[in-house]
Amino acid sequence: MKTLPLFLFFSLLPVAACGKSDAPAGPAVKPGAVAPDDHDHEHGEKKPIGPLAIGAYRFDVVQFGDVKAGGEAVFELEFAKDAKVPPLARAWLGVESGQGSMKVRFGKEGDHGLHAHVPAPATLAADAKLWIEIEVDGKVERAATAWK
Repeated sequence: MKTLPLFLFFSLLPVAACGKSDAPAGPAVKPGAVAPDDHDHEHGEKKPIGPLAIGAYRFDVVQFGDVKAGGEAVFELEFAKDAKVPPLARAWLGVESGQGSMKVRFGKEGDHGLHAHVPAPATLAADAKLWIEIEVDGKVERAATAWK
């Protein structure tokens, strides 16, 4: 029976380690204060692209850093506090068909946002755009916007 606690300790160790953040600790935030947005530090300059609507969803598209061919670009979709966030959203850089691009899924970012690291193709066409598609109940709708 002495091996059971030891077994539990080692089996739970990876779970406890998962929550550890490699991000540097920032200054303490006083109660009632707004925490600084550290995306600028992690991903580059915040560049608001503007509002976009896909189906019943309305949100602001934000780019962090630059889009470089063969690199990775970071985008967020920011929804109003009272707005519903879609259950599934994807993005890619390139042409509408997605040919030559890699689609990635947005992940949750806070309570009212989605965040994605979107690979840029090695060759970006002059008319390439950021394509965003939202899937709800098997129905897919998409829209595109230029990046900065």
